[in-house]
Amino acid sequence: MVCMWVDPMTTDSLDLIDQDYVLVSGLPMETSSSSVSASQTCNSPCNSEVTHIGSSRTFALSAPIKITGAPVTKICVTGSPESRSSQPSVASQGSVDMVDAMEQPSAHCLTRIRSLQQCASAISELVSEKVKTGRQLEAFSFQLVVLAICKQALHICHAQAASAIDGSPSQEIRDRRSVDKKGTSSSEDLSGTQSQLPHDISSQIERSFLLEVGHADELARDLGPVDETTEMPDAMEMVFQAALAMGRSGAVYELMEDMENAASSYSKAVRLLYFLLVEAPSLILNPPFSLTKSDRFRLRTYIDVLSNRQSQSRSTRITLLKCVDQRSL
Repeated sequence: MVCMWVDPMTTDSLDLIDQDYVLVSGLPMETSSSSVSASQTCNSPCNSEVTHIGSSRTFALSAPIKITGAPVTKICVTGSPESRSSQPSVASQGSVDMVDAMEQPSAHCLTRIRSLQQCASAISELVSEKVKTGRQLEAFSFQLVVLAICKQALHICHAQAASAIDGSPSQEIRDRRSVDKKGTSSSEDLSGTQSQLPHDISSQIERSFLLEVGHADELARDLGPVDETTEMPDAMEMVFQAALAMGRSGAVYELMEDMENAASSYSKAVRLLYFLLVEAPSLILNPPFSLTKSDRFRLRTYIDVLSNRQSQSRSTRITLLKCVDQRSL
């Protein structure tokens, strides 16, 4: 049984904090905004038409985006960008439904929390960038998304605690027990994970949430009075555009043979696109964030192409380092 402790007073205070912030994603529009910038194609997958995610309740992407690069044969996204399983793409409706189902957030509590933490970290970087450039309103919009992510992680911790009280083991623990029976992990390690890690994670998530609430307060104070007609920037659209920009930066670094920065930029782009595809639709947002099947397919394609470029950049960098080491001998 997983033993987790949640302070009722802490929970009540967090609920009160939640009431102070309402995440909005821009005013509904009759049609989604779109812009297309054409560029000459080259070997980089990022030389493609740029489109926007709409601000309506269904955040549909605009016209299809042409991607130049190797054919994509794997389009399954599950778990996290670093631990995605892949399977060949086929045309049957059944396989499409299966892929859509596998794009849902992980059912394993600890895996899901790690994924949410990574997404929050990536978007927090966008907050810092906007603050540095003086775009406080955009930074505040991003910060509200970070708050929504932390709140989701907190709810998972509370659900896990309730499950522990009821005496029913979570899926994560059942999987660990299965691994233990196969002899790949010791019972001591398992018991330690069950008794210590969940409580530590719960406390960490609570502290992170309160810290992010403090950051939101600071940004709100810096904004000062805001005109009632001011529209809140569409955070999801900005995440999408930031991912595309990072992908383009990765391509530029790759052409300049700066493989370290190329791999880093590709990795950040994949993380943001993964957030849009897997985590964002499950967050409590107003209005709710959703994607069409076409949007999901295109995001999967982006993720797969950029992941391939990231792997190639890392492989090239490792090869270059080996060559340098051999020359120095």
